[in-house]
Amino acid sequence: MQSTTAASADPGTPLSFAKAGDCGVIVRISGDTGTRKFLNDLGFTVGTHVQAVSDVKGSKILAVRGSRIAVDSRMASKIYFRPE
Repeated sequence: MQSTTAASADPGTPLSFAKAGDCGVIVRISGDTGTRKFLNDLGFTVGTHVQAVSDVKGSKILAVRGSRIAVDSRMASKIYFRPE
């Protein structure tokens, strides 16, 4: 499995575990090349601030770069963040 890493010492916490209101900085995106490109195109990049807004039927509503984006739990598990 390939990944992009900002701080190899901090593997981060998957966003799938975040509760509403949790926020932090993205430290790693995992998955295959297509998955990482898809998430990158949505604005999920290493070093970007992200906040969990809510859970809706197994999907996460996430605030990133001034937008709210819904991702399913499988995609949320590919985004690792360092809680603040």
